[in-house]
Amino acid sequence: MRYRVLLQESHELAPYVAQLRELERSITYPLADGAEHFFIDHGPDYHPFFSTMGQRAGFLLAFDGELLVGTFAGVLRRARLGDALVPSLYLADYKIRASHRGTGVAASIIWSCVALLREPELRAPRIFYGAAMRGARGDLMRSARGLKRVMRLTRPIASLEVFFADPARLAALDLAHAPGPPRGRGLDLSPDASTLARGPGIVSTAGRKDLRLVSSGSPFALEHLPLGPAQQAGGFGAYLKACGEALSGSSARACFAVDERLDDRVRWLRGQRVQPGARCTVYALRVPPARGPVDWVHLASSEI
Repeated sequence: MRYRVLLQESHELAPYVAQLRELERSITYPLADGAEHFFIDHGPDYHPFFSTMGQRAGFLLAFDGELLVGTFAGVLRRARLGDALVPSLYLADYKIRASHRGTGVAASIIWSCVALLREPELRAPRIFYGAAMRGARGDLMRSARGLKRVMRLTRPIASLEVFFADPARLAALDLAHAPGPPRGRGLDLSPDASTLARGPGIVSTAGRKDLRLVSSGSPFALEHLPLGPAQQAGGFGAYLKACGEALSGSSARACFAVDERLDDRVRWLRGQRVQPGARCTVYALRVPPARGPVDWVHLASSEI
């Protein structure tokens, strides 16, 4: 079945916001090994989370008649691969209405996206990537599982441990054996995360992207620590400790993500009773083969 697919810029979304918000409320994600679940709330205008992330944000909306049945967003931005800044396209917000999964919505969206890649502006990116919370019913890979030919172009490039830490515990970190800079060649997908940061490097997405608990509908208060290794003043441990101190007295949790391959960081945190609460997989549609593989990936939790 073919569906009508519209490309909308940020300023054109207003007529569809009510349906976009209703669709995202219907998709939940696990928290704390499934003890609680949350849904995403992108706020009354929907687009600011995406439009503040890069140079341009576009939204593909799939309709069955007048009913919104699927979405896909793309953000033109940049990444740091080794020492070089390269243009990238962040593919996000891929959602299919439960009643329409397996009916061709995903195919309609994907092929509309492929057609758009003929635009000169969309030929510039060297990295195409997306992120999905592991175990979520709204996982991009699960939604598109039937598109075998298209999904063969996609591969996981990183698995991230996502932490939701008590700021007081971060403030109390013992830095005596804190891990040093990551070794090898890295891919920082969030090199500009500091532009929205305050203090030692803290970002709030309140009003742009809130995680609301299914049990109560209340927002799960988060403050994100989004800076990558190259921007962490004093190193990883010192950065987390400074943020914990800055958030002293806050009821919010401090959220940040660490590539599981940086196991010295994960072990160090576990040793100080700071445990991950979720996992996220980063998928790449294309990583330039001439540039070779990477040893670690950073993606700010404020952008997942």
